[in-house]
Amino acid sequence: MQIKINILIMLLCLSFLISCENNGNDNNEQTDEAQTEIVTFFNTSTYKVIVRRDSFYGPLIGEVNTTNRETKVPIRVNEDNAITVFYIEYIIYPINDDFNNEYSEVYAICYDPDVIIPVSIKAGQPITIQIPQPKSSNLVFKSAFIRIINTHNLSVRLRFAGSNINQANNNLLIAPNQQGLYKLDNTPDTGELCQNYNITTTFDSFNFSDFISSNGQYIAKNRYIYYFTFDGNTITKTDERLLVFN
Repeated sequence: MQIKINILIMLLCLSFLISCENNGNDNNEQTDEAQTEIVTFFNTSTYKVIVRRDSFYGPLIGEVNTTNRETKVPIRVNEDNAITVFYIEYIIYPINDDFNNEYSEVYAICYDPDVIIPVSIKAGQPITIQIPQPKSSNLVFKSAFIRIINTHNLSVRLRFAGSNINQANNNLLIAPNQQGLYKLDNTPDTGELCQNYNITTTFDSFNFSDFISSNGQYIAKNRYIYYFTFDGNTITKTDERLLVFN
């Protein structure tokens, strides 16, 4: 009988210890859970904007258009005296003749290096951040464009490193005697080295041999549109132009 009582006491003690450990874990989980506060981004500019954190190439926080000018986002609260830095990108639409009606929705992404917004986010203190109009003289563009005119009697497509690339209007094929427009987003400020591009038909593939400069490299620079013609045998670069933006 005494043995049974001892076993019962041991089981009760073990149950109590397990319960205490679980409660401790629950408390730790509650402590470790990230606390957030609402940050309202209010767009005072004339452009739709993209909000990023940490850098102009950092994590996407949200987008704010020019009609409903604000968006609310829960952001992690800063510890001690730390700050969070937000970076703003502006979506700019070209206004010159290089973009016809078919590509009226094509846009370029740019940023003003002076529009960097550091804030300290504290619990229980929701804040509003006003996004300003950028200075046109400061704008740095993150987009370059390729236009291909297909004079071949077969439809063609542009491929990069073995994968198909959609045009800016999401079409895949360029029909005979038509042209396709492609956007290169998030190109570095110094330009993007263009390699491994080719044009394919149903039967053949053609490398961009003319997509190479005299020094063996070809850099697609932001804010430029590069023109090529494909006749079924040869890809020829015909022009490059600096785009004019609103």
